[in-house]
Amino acid sequence: MPLTKSQINKLGKRIGSGQGPLDEDTFRKLQEFRLCYTHPLEEVQRRIEARTYLPCTSRLKTLNTIVEKLRRHQPRLTTMQDIAGARAVVPASLV
Repeated sequence: MPLTKSQINKLGKRIGSGQGPLDEDTFRKLQEFRLCYTHPLEEVQRRIEARTYLPCTSRLKTLNTIVEKLRRHQPRLTTMQDIAGARAVVPASLV
């Protein structure tokens, strides 16, 4: 069952306030949250490539980077930007 917005923000707060390694349950929940972006990201990549015929790459922010960002800035996890990203490479001749 997916996490609620409140559970996600509590998870982010717990991660942001700690200094040590994540316990197994916290790590699992963070991974579950991160993987929720996989399907939408794949769909965005597919649509970009289908409509533009341009190569497109995508990536999910690593768990370590998410943890570091939460510990540095302590934002709410539900409002953290750039957890997933896609990029189309446009040749200079098309710009």
